[in-house]
Amino acid sequence: MELAVEKNNNLVLTVYKTDKAQSLTVEQWEEIARRARAYYAEVLASGEDW
Repeated sequence: MELAVEKNNNLVLTVYKTDKAQSLTVEQWEEIARRARAYYAEVLASGEDW
């Protein structure tokens, strides 16, 4: 899984295929989303040029 902020400021989560199926609970997905939003806010606040 990869989390990135694109040049146009879109937050993107990429899930890569593996040989083994992965299952997540709703709570785990919510935690991923929470951390992704925090990361996104941090990147945007840094004002880093792309």
